[in-house]
Amino acid sequence: MAGTPAPSAALPPDYISAEKLATAGDMWEEYLVGPDSGSDPAKWQTRIVFPLA
Repeated sequence: MAGTPAPSAALPPDYISAEKLATAGDMWEEYLVGPDSGSDPAKWQTRIVFPLA
């Protein structure tokens, strides 16, 4: 996705401050693919959400 840093390019707090954004509440994790849907950890996916103000 254009404009979105690669996971290794920047930690979210660095990106948030660099873009002069503000968080609005606590972050959370969504487990999209995990142990309940497959035993291969290489295929597990987690979405980390930082709500912005």
